[in-house]
Amino acid sequence: MNYKIIPFGNRVLVEPYEEPTDSLLIIPDRAKEQPQIGRILAVSDSAEGSFKIGDIIYFSKYAGSEVKVGKSNLIIINIDDVFAVLKEEISSNDNKDDAIPNCHS
Repeated sequence: MNYKIIPFGNRVLVEPYEEPTDSLLIIPDRAKEQPQIGRILAVSDSAEGSFKIGDIIYFSKYAGSEVKVGKSNLIIINIDDVFAVLKEEISSNDNKDDAIPNCHS
């Protein structure tokens, strides 16, 4: 049986983004640091004005409740724990007013 998760209140359903490791070393799930970047899969009615499905967000390290759906580990996050929506950099110099500051170190 397949289920669709619909968050309530001011919450979003997020698929965490985990960076792949460059080594062959296998790190147990308990030892991994929880990711802080993810893609929104579902938005509650209350949060629809702030976020949309597909947004990439940066969220609090220990935010939300983990949910396992099939083989996927997802997180239901309160929108107060979301720090930012990540947007793709604008490469053209034509729209300098719309440019987003580069956050790379």
